[in-house]
Amino acid sequence: MKRWHKRTLCILALGIAGIVALAYRTAFEEDRAETIDYFNSPSIKLSSHDANHDICFEHRWNLSQSPRGTVLEGSLQPNAFGMIQPAEWLVKIYTKNGHLCADFTPPVIHATDPTGLVKTHYYAYFTRPTWHYCPNGSMVAEYNLCLHCDITITPAWWRSPITTRAIQVLNICPALGCADFTTAYTAALSDDTPRQIITDAPEAELPARFCGTQREQALQFLLYEFADAALGADTERLQQFYRTAQEYTEQLTTADKDWPACWEEAEEQARRAAQLAERTLTIIQENNCYDSEELANFINGPVFARIFGNQLQKREKLDFGNNFGSGLDNIDFEVITEDDFDSPEE
Repeated sequence: MKRWHKRTLCILALGIAGIVALAYRTAFEEDRAETIDYFNSPSIKLSSHDANHDICFEHRWNLSQSPRGTVLEGSLQPNAFGMIQPAEWLVKIYTKNGHLCADFTPPVIHATDPTGLVKTHYYAYFTRPTWHYCPNGSMVAEYNLCLHCDITITPAWWRSPITTRAIQVLNICPALGCADFTTAYTAALSDDTPRQIITDAPEAELPARFCGTQREQALQFLLYEFADAALGADTERLQQFYRTAQEYTEQLTTADKDWPACWEEAEEQARRAAQLAERTLTIIQENNCYDSEELANFINGPVFARIFGNQLQKREKLDFGNNFGSGLDNIDFEVITEDDFDSPEE
C-alpha cells in the first residue's frame, strides 16, 4: 500500500473516532443537580392561627416512580422521569421559631442509558397561606409547599434533549398536623403546556387529613368542605359543594340501604362526620343560615341526609322556612311625626 494511502486511512480513522467521541460526549460528562439558594431552604412565617402548633415530618419522593397526584409537564411521550435510575428526593418539613420550614439536599440523577447526560434543577417554595373554617367553627391556616424537579436528558448522537418537569404541591395545615397532596396548581393554569396528573400510582406516605378508602376520604372531604363553604358564607363554593355532594352520594352510596349503612365500609366514618357536623349546624343556626334559603333547603334535603343522616339534633331544630325576613322583624319602632319635633317636651 502506498504511503499516501496509509496517511489517508489514518486521517479517516481519526476523523471517524473524533465523530464517534463527539457523538458520545454525553457519556463522558458528569450528571449535575442544581438549585438556587432561595429555593433550597424555604420558610414562611406562621400566622396567629397556628403559631402555637408544631409539625415535623419527612416527605420521600421516589422520582423514578412518582406517587399519585404528581403533575408532569413538558415532554410526556416519552417523559424524562421514565428514563432515570431510582432516586429519592428527601424533603424535611417542620416548624421552628414561628416559621414553617423545608430543607432538602438535591440528589444527582442518572439515566438508565449510561450514554445520556442528565441535568436536574430543584425548586421548593411556599405560597401565601389561606384561611379555612373547621367543622368546630375555628379557623386554621393552610400553606402550599410547591416542589419542582426539572430533568433534561440529552441522548447521544445529537438526538433532541428530553425535558420534563414534575410538580408536587403539599397542602400543609400545622394546626391540624396534616399534609395532603393537592392539584390546585393546575386548576389556575390556562397555557398550552402539555401536562398530565399521575393517577395510576400508590399514594405518598404523608400525615394526610383525608385517608382510608375512597368512601372514607369522600366523607372527610365533604365534612370539611361543607363547614368551610357554609361558615364562610361563600355562595360560589356552596354551589360547587352542592354539585359535588350530589355526585358523591350517587356514585359512592348503596341505593337500597339507609344511612349510614349506605356508605358500606365507611359506615363508622359517616357516624363520626355526623357528630362533627353538629357544631357546624349550631353555628349556622345561630347566624340564621346566613340568610340563604338555598343553604337551608340543602340542609333539610335528601343529599345532606344521605351524607350526615337525618337524625342530627341540630338539624331537627332547623326550621328556616321560606321567609328569612329582613332581620328587623322583631324590632319595635316608634313613629315620630312632624308635630313631635315641635313639641317642647323631651
